Amino acid sequence: MTFGPYGVGRLDGKAVMVPHAAPGDLLEVTVVQERGGYLIARAERVLKAGAARRTPPCPYLPRCGGCDWQQIAYSEQTRFKAQVIAATLNHALGLELNPATLIEPAPAEFGYRARIRFKTGRGGRLGFYEAGSRRRTTHAGRALVSPRRTRHRSSAPRASAEAARPNRARRCAADP
Repeated sequence: MTFGPYGVGRLDGKAVMVPHAAPGDLLEVTVVQERGGYLIARAERVLKAGAARRTPPCPYLPRCGGCDWQQIAYSEQTRFKAQVIAATLNHALGLELNPATLIEPAPAEFGYRARIRFKTGRGGRLGFYEAGSRRRTTHAGRALVSPRRTRHRSSAPRASAEAARPNRARRCAADP
């Protein structure tokens, strides 16, 4: 796994990065880009699911770009994130860290964030960017926000007229 949406595998001896893959997956892929020493591929179908794979609980995946690893069971997400952090710090700084001590899981997988950053569009419609694009989606990311911090009265919240500037990141503090 890598930071971001990619799982890393091998194809014809080259590293291949596949969005929304899970460790242990066997995938049928289409290479969409070749970069320096690795490939970027799109998963066409899962031939054999890895042990950590699950159906993402959010209905807006993979369209939304807010949650990169929802296809992985939460307990495994935290374990893999710790491994990536330990490997990165070891590579960059020579630090030997125990991944088991690096991350403390959130008490709940969802509903834990007290702050999120919306993008605004025409007419002040709030949303998040779709994965790999500058297109907005108005529903995604809500599962992460603490229910105490947000009160959506409609399926498409709006910013105030003076705050609504198309395609500009804005901070939005919700009522306590």
